[in-house]
Amino acid sequence: MSEKPDASTTRETGISASGKPATDLLEQAGKRGVAALMPYLWTLVFIIAILALIYKRGLDWWTAGFGAMVTVSLLIVLFVIRQIVDAPRKEVRHLAITAMWFFMVLFATSLTLFVSSAFFGHPLDFRPSPTTNEDEGNAVIRQFYKLIDKRDFKAAWDLIHKKRKDEVRIRTQNPKFDWEEFGQAYTTTREHSHLQIERILTPFAIDRAYRVSFAVRDELPINHLYRSRATLVKDWFEGRSFDRDKIVGLVIGDVTNQFEIPSELEPTVIEFVETRRFESLFKPGIIFDIGRELKLAERKAPLASPENVWRYFVQVVHLQEEQPGSWKITSGLSPRLVEATYEPGASAP
Repeated sequence: MSEKPDASTTRETGISASGKPATDLLEQAGKRGVAALMPYLWTLVFIIAILALIYKRGLDWWTAGFGAMVTVSLLIVLFVIRQIVDAPRKEVRHLAITAMWFFMVLFATSLTLFVSSAFFGHPLDFRPSPTTNEDEGNAVIRQFYKLIDKRDFKAAWDLIHKKRKDEVRIRTQNPKFDWEEFGQAYTTTREHSHLQIERILTPFAIDRAYRVSFAVRDELPINHLYRSRATLVKDWFEGRSFDRDKIVGLVIGDVTNQFEIPSELEPTVIEFVETRRFESLFKPGIIFDIGRELKLAERKAPLASPENVWRYFVQVVHLQEEQPGSWKITSGLSPRLVEATYEPGASAP
């Protein structure tokens, strides 16, 4: 009659109570343990990859978190389906296998698209934008143009340095010049696009300078001289005899279409036009500038609809601290360093 091997016999012979070598059992346990841990290992690898993209490539936290949540959810579903596949219930085996393959393909596709978007920008561009490191002055300038687009002129006026506000009040001879008068210069502005800001080194520690470029869309009153810029010279002058009075008359006619001109102000408007540089008469915003600077009242129903105009500006904007840690704009918003109008037929940004 055989006896069961005791613990000492098992240790000496290397044979387990089940009759199988202990090394075989350890090998099987290791294999089954690693297989069970594979979903968790892949989850850990994916989280590490997400963190690497965030810190090395500047990936947005919301985007990374959403991708990680979706991927972990898919891994959990795969794990549950794998348990069903391994279960002895044969009636659901084929359905579970089909579902497992579906989610595996879905997981592989989503991961491939995510990696392609993060590194190559397709089909969605998750790559960090090529902008310089944003400091306090950079943030103030971006906030200023966001507020202008939102037509929050009061908040934008608060980003102007007190020193600059005093200069404007002296220049305009208006001690009450405030955000309402300031906002009148931007009433035609509809949106800014392609805003680029680059820090410029300055010799003064108290001053910061930035090169700012952007495209801006305005809805401006019709200027027939501006509209005719694409016309050939021979066609423009053919059959016409243009002198000073006729050219000035064209501008005055456009002003009259947009604004109410009292009879006593007509000589002032004519004098204002005649004292401008000739090139300014062909700029798209000259009609609006005349009405704003002479404080003309807009017609309740203008005789012509406003015209959408895209222009490209380059500025050098200076900022100083008004209080410790509070940077405000001191100069550079006007006049601009460069002002260029998009050519007729050019694609707008």
